[in-house]
Amino acid sequence: MTRRGFLCRVPGARTIRAFLQRDQELAQLGVWIPRSVATIWNILRQQGLILDPPQRRRTRLSATQATGGDPNGFEGCFRSAKRRR
Repeated sequence: MTRRGFLCRVPGARTIRAFLQRDQELAQLGVWIPRSVATIWNILRQQGLILDPPQRRRTRLSATQATGGDPNGFEGCFRSAKRRR
């Protein structure tokens, strides 16, 4: 069974930090253990273990596309408030 198998999921930076802090061998060797989750995240990124999310492609809409083809803009899309007298 792999180390990941008992977790039943891919461990994140918090889980990795918790395991590093509990590891007795690392404590005996005096290995530096990062305290910050952000530091662990950066190390994983530098090693290529975490990929950057893909960039979203955004397209601009023209005024007629944004209003659904209505040349008057958003008129008629909203109900007018009923006033009580």
